Amino acid sequence: MDILTTLDSMGVKRRGRKISCQNNHDSSFSLHIYDDGAKCFSCGASYSHRQLLSLLGGGRHVPFNDTFQREKAERKFRNALLKSERVKIFSDFYRLCENSSKTKSYLSNRRGINKDLISYYGVKFISNPKSISQTLRQRYDKETLIKSGLFGVSKREFFYFSFFEKNSIVFPFFDKKNRPVYFQTRSLEGKTFLKPTGMVEHHFFYGNIFSMQLYVFESIIDCLSYQTLTGKNNFVALNTLNVKNIVDLHKRFPDKKLVVVPDFDCAGTTVYNHIDNNSKTDKIQAMSLPDLLKKIDKENYAETLSKLDLEFDLNDYLIKRGNDEKKRNNAF
Repeated sequence: MDILTTLDSMGVKRRGRKISCQNNHDSSFSLHIYDDGAKCFSCGASYSHRQLLSLLGGGRHVPFNDTFQREKAERKFRNALLKSERVKIFSDFYRLCENSSKTKSYLSNRRGINKDLISYYGVKFISNPKSISQTLRQRYDKETLIKSGLFGVSKREFFYFSFFEKNSIVFPFFDKKNRPVYFQTRSLEGKTFLKPTGMVEHHFFYGNIFSMQLYVFESIIDCLSYQTLTGKNNFVALNTLNVKNIVDLHKRFPDKKLVVVPDFDCAGTTVYNHIDNNSKTDKIQAMSLPDLLKKIDKENYAETLSKLDLEFDLNDYLIKRGNDEKKRNNAF
């Protein structure tokens, strides 16, 4: 039996090739199953099929050999495509994306982001993903495209374009050589974030990494909102704000002070409390979003906060602040 049939026989609830994460019960269908392994985009864990079945079955269904090493299984799965090959595909994909006025219209007019930042960070747009899909299929074979993370295989094994939806904004992540190594998109219609699957390493979105103090946010839009408000780019976006990614970031920059600023919601409060209560180094600190706003926007934060919902993020604040400023200007 294949992996999906085996999961069905075990009574595991799934949505196509996605199941719920066992390490984070609040994250529904975050564990993605591939032909050669599985990866959770909530907690960051990777498994071979054998490990996954043993985990789900409490160790009863698939016995382990004592000499089996999880690290080897992870390495085999994660290194399915060399970085140089993936960068080549990603570069071609990025060139096929559009420099559209819709990008600035949405991020600037509706989200309050500074227009210059949109150009500076190379944000692009996808209006017709099928056209991009067809071009890439002509250049690369099926297996290579699937291993790149841009494409996937459906439950019935039909080939399909898994990553992007039409009318999506594309945020590129560049390495030190200015090559695209990761993407995150936001669909203007479904308002959902999408990203490549099966990546070798977790990618962060950096601003000025030479600063000795970095503010750590969950999303790219939070970072751009922060720079719009302050004019500073001493930030990092984790994409998935969890303790593992924060620890990994600290390992990359052990001498820098990381100030983690979660969204002001239930999940963000959980991360904040965990860091505040358990951090064993003064290099990792938690700061609530209201405290950050009080620090960077003293004149407006009290009035703007009073008009926001009980749960909000940095971009929600920026939008509300901008709308209030427009009203004041129009009054004169």
